[in-house]
Amino acid sequence: MTIANDKAETTNRLEKQVEKVYEIYIKTTPDRLWKAITDPEMRSKYSFGNRIKSDWKAGSRYEATNPGAPGVLVEGENLEVDPPRRLVQTMRALWGDDVKREGTSRVTWEIEPIGAKARTISSTAAGR
Repeated sequence: MTIANDKAETTNRLEKQVEKVYEIYIKTTPDRLWKAITDPEMRSKYSFGNRIKSDWKAGSRYEATNPGAPGVLVEGENLEVDPPRRLVQTMRALWGDDVKREGTSRVTWEIEPIGAKARTISSTAAGR
Protein backbone atom coordinates (compact mmCIF):
# COMPACT_ATOMS: atom_id res chain seq x y z
CA MET A 1 0.00 0.00 0.00
CA THR A 2 1.31 3.45 -0.88
CA ILE A 3 1.17 6.52 1.33
CA ALA A 4 -1.39 8.09 -1.03
CA ASN A 5 -3.64 5.03 -0.82
CA ASP A 6 -3.27 4.89 2.96
CA LYS A 7 -4.19 8.59 3.26
CA ALA A 8 -7.21 8.19 0.96
CA GLU A 9 -8.43 5.18 2.95
CA THR A 10 -8.02 7.03 6.27
CA THR A 11 -9.79 10.13 4.93
CA ASN A 12 -12.66 8.02 3.59
CA ARG A 13 -13.06 6.19 6.92
CA LEU A 14 -13.06 9.44 8.93
CA GLU A 15 -15.54 11.16 6.61
CA LYS A 16 -17.99 8.31 7.12
CA GLN A 17 -17.88 8.91 10.89
CA VAL A 18 -18.28 12.70 10.83
CA GLU A 19 -21.56 14.42 11.48
CA LYS A 20 -22.28 17.14 8.93
CA VAL A 21 -24.30 20.17 10.06
CA TYR A 22 -25.78 22.83 7.78
CA GLU A 23 -27.40 26.00 9.12
CA ILE A 24 -29.48 27.80 6.49
CA TYR A 25 -31.61 30.96 6.71
CA ILE A 26 -34.49 31.20 4.23
CA LYS A 27 -36.93 34.07 3.74
CA THR A 28 -40.05 32.04 4.50
CA THR A 29 -42.16 30.81 7.38
CA PRO A 30 -41.60 27.57 9.28
CA ASP A 31 -44.87 26.21 7.83
CA ARG A 32 -43.79 26.88 4.25
CA LEU A 33 -40.34 25.43 4.92
CA TRP A 34 -41.92 22.29 6.38
CA LYS A 35 -44.03 21.99 3.24
CA ALA A 36 -40.91 22.36 1.07
CA ILE A 37 -39.35 19.41 2.91
CA THR A 38 -42.41 17.14 3.00
CA ASP A 39 -44.48 17.98 -0.09
CA PRO A 40 -43.45 15.75 -3.04
CA GLU A 41 -44.16 18.39 -5.69
CA MET A 42 -42.27 21.19 -3.93
CA ARG A 43 -39.35 19.01 -2.93
CA SER A 44 -38.86 17.68 -6.45
CA LYS A 45 -38.11 21.24 -7.60
CA TYR A 46 -34.88 21.42 -5.59
CA SER A 47 -33.88 17.76 -5.35
CA PHE A 48 -33.14 16.86 -8.98
CA GLY A 49 -36.76 15.85 -9.67
CA ASN A 50 -36.77 13.22 -6.92
CA ARG A 51 -40.22 12.57 -5.48
CA ILE A 52 -40.52 11.73 -1.81
CA LYS A 53 -43.46 9.66 -0.59
CA SER A 54 -44.58 9.26 3.03
CA ASP A 55 -47.52 9.80 5.35
CA TRP A 56 -45.15 11.81 7.62
CA LYS A 57 -46.08 10.03 10.85
CA ALA A 58 -43.56 8.89 13.44
CA GLY A 59 -42.60 5.29 12.77
CA SER A 60 -43.69 5.38 9.13
CA ARG A 61 -41.49 4.71 6.12
CA TYR A 62 -40.58 7.09 3.32
CA GLU A 63 -38.95 6.62 -0.05
CA ALA A 64 -37.65 8.78 -2.87
CA THR A 65 -37.91 7.92 -6.54
CA ASN A 66 -37.11 9.71 -9.77
CA PRO A 67 -38.98 9.40 -13.08
CA GLY A 68 -35.63 9.11 -14.87
CA ALA A 69 -34.20 6.33 -12.70
CA PRO A 70 -35.32 2.78 -11.98
CA GLY A 71 -36.49 1.79 -8.52
CA VAL A 72 -36.24 3.48 -5.15
CA LEU A 73 -33.25 5.82 -4.73
CA VAL A 74 -33.55 6.55 -1.00
CA GLU A 75 -35.50 4.90 1.80
CA GLY A 76 -35.85 5.41 5.51
CA GLU A 77 -38.03 5.80 8.57
CA ASN A 78 -39.54 8.91 10.11
CA LEU A 79 -38.37 8.69 13.74
CA GLU A 80 -39.74 12.03 15.02
CA VAL A 81 -42.33 14.18 13.26
CA ASP A 82 -43.21 17.51 14.90
CA PRO A 83 -44.52 19.90 12.21
CA PRO A 84 -43.27 22.51 11.52
CA ARG A 85 -40.41 22.31 14.02
CA ARG A 86 -38.55 19.01 13.82
CA LEU A 87 -38.18 15.99 11.57
CA VAL A 88 -35.78 13.15 12.38
CA GLN A 89 -35.31 10.37 9.85
CA THR A 90 -33.10 7.46 9.02
CA MET A 91 -31.81 7.56 5.45
CA ARG A 92 -30.35 4.83 3.29
CA ALA A 93 -29.13 5.67 -0.22
CA LEU A 94 -29.83 2.94 -2.78
CA TRP A 95 -28.74 4.39 -6.13
CA GLY A 96 -25.47 2.45 -6.29
CA ASP A 97 -23.64 -0.41 -4.61
CA ASP A 98 -21.03 1.98 -3.20
CA VAL A 99 -23.60 4.07 -1.30
CA LYS A 100 -25.61 1.02 -0.25
CA ARG A 101 -22.52 -0.25 1.56
CA GLU A 102 -22.37 2.95 3.62
CA GLY A 103 -25.50 1.87 5.47
CA THR A 104 -28.04 4.03 7.21
CA SER A 105 -27.59 7.65 8.28
CA ARG A 106 -29.66 9.76 10.64
CA VAL A 107 -30.94 13.09 9.30
CA THR A 108 -32.38 15.76 11.60
CA TRP A 109 -34.20 18.88 10.39
CA GLU A 110 -34.75 21.58 13.03
CA ILE A 111 -36.81 24.60 11.96
CA GLU A 112 -37.36 27.83 13.87
CA PRO A 113 -38.56 31.34 13.03
CA ILE A 114 -35.95 34.10 13.08
CA GLY A 115 -37.72 37.39 12.36
CA ALA A 116 -39.08 37.28 8.79
CA LYS A 117 -36.98 34.22 8.03
CA ALA A 118 -36.89 30.58 9.01
CA ARG A 119 -33.71 28.90 10.09
CA THR A 120 -33.21 25.24 9.40
CA ILE A 121 -30.42 23.25 10.89
CA SER A 122 -29.96 20.01 9.03
CA SER A 123 -27.56 17.46 10.42
CA THR A 124 -26.55 14.10 9.02
CA ALA A 125 -24.74 11.45 11.01
CA ALA A 126 -23.46 8.64 8.82
CA GLY A 127 -23.75 5.04 9.82
CA ARG A 128 -26.19 5.61 12.66
